[in-house]
Amino acid sequence: MSLERSKDPKRQDAVEDKSPVKKIEDVTNPAKPGNPVRDFPVLALGASAGGLEAFIKLFSKVPKDSGVAFILIQHLDPSQPSRLSELLNRASPIPILEATEGGSVEPNHAYVIPPGKNMSIHDRILRLKEQPEHPGLYHSINFFFESLADDVKERAVGIILSGTGTDGTDGARAIKAQQGLVVVQDPETAKYDGMPRSAITAGIGDYVLSPETMPERIVDYLSKSSYKREETRQSLRKDDNSLKMILSLIRARTGRDFSGYKVSSITRRIERRMAVNQIETAENYIRFLQEHPPEISDLVKDFLINVTSFFRDKEAFEVLKKETEKVLKNKPEGS
Repeated sequence: MSLERSKDPKRQDAVEDKSPVKKIEDVTNPAKPGNPVRDFPVLALGASAGGLEAFIKLFSKVPKDSGVAFILIQHLDPSQPSRLSELLNRASPIPILEATEGGSVEPNHAYVIPPGKNMSIHDRILRLKEQPEHPGLYHSINFFFESLADDVKERAVGIILSGTGTDGTDGARAIKAQQGLVVVQDPETAKYDGMPRSAITAGIGDYVLSPETMPERIVDYLSKSSYKREETRQSLRKDDNSLKMILSLIRARTGRDFSGYKVSSITRRIERRMAVNQIETAENYIRFLQEHPPEISDLVKDFLINVTSFFRDKEAFEVLKKETEKVLKNKPEGS
């Protein structure tokens, strides 16, 4: 299976490890019968209109034994039964099940949200609840992505596929804030490009890929980088010269001085960008920054990413703004 590169040109010249890709379970030994460890990655896919086509292309390339659990969140008609799991099982090498309340998420399985439900995840257990009266106004992908970020943190991968609107963008931002990975469907391959373009415009996509190339890239990322991250962070904290050099490169290019930021937060963000680019040493990452200046901007974006829930519903606050303006404009003199 050939690997399609991200459209990001800097990725073409990244320092690459040519060693064979390991199964994730070779690195983590995820949950098996009798094994209590449940620290495996969870990958959530969000889609709306045109999502079935993207799901089929993606799952046709999923390995049987990646060690990853997959969760599918699609906007479904609440009045109709879903055939999504049935249709996808024809193309998928792993079992695809409709999610149930209290169901345990397991590696090498996929779970589909039922119609008329909103879903969250806690301790790798799925929780279902009825959608509000007006489900079209409820962003079910954001809702699940945000719970995934809280539950799985840096083991989370969020994928935004074909769909209209902006659902998924804020949830993907939450995943990224917790050191997870965000992958976006190349809009040119999406039947409906609203959701992918929203995420790209927000600057939160780590990879922009066609659906059929996503599994290999993501498994490669998780296998080579994800489980070395704490080791990399500790190395960065001890290597004061490398950290100073990285901050100096940022200051020279952007004028921003991050030397006063909390070291643990800075090293987590640097390590995440190293993982995304699959670079294992600080020396190689410094060279990468020098040779690919746009990476400095991407690193700064990671430093500054923040998730705030109060103003997240942009449409509601836009309405509030307009209504407030009317009230102030029409208020009696001296009131």
